[in-house]
Amino acid sequence: MNEQDSLSTLLKTWRHKPNEEPGFSQNVWAQIRAEQGRPAETSFLAQLLAFPSRGSRWAMPAAASILLLFSLATGSGVAYAYSSLTRNDRMAAEYARSIDPLQMIVPPGNS
Repeated sequence: MNEQDSLSTLLKTWRHKPNEEPGFSQNVWAQIRAEQGRPAETSFLAQLLAFPSRGSRWAMPAAASILLLFSLATGSGVAYAYSSLTRNDRMAAEYARSIDPLQMIVPPGNS
């Protein structure tokens, strides 16, 4: 029998028997009763959506930050979409200007 087989056999026979602490169950139930008396903590999202009068000092700054990020993302998306939609028209106009001799003439006063 090799060393790994003897280790496997030893590990299969090993059992952990914890020492019993006197009053463990009573202490657990006492802690549960103590926690039941406390008001429940609200989640971050609930605090974020709470009105400032309810004691959430981070509600307004967080909401303003989220609104700012949403506005930036929306504005960037709209600008990109507009640029994509008008790209062909701009390229066509620039090409026509580059090959049309009448459009190559700079009007007087615009030099």
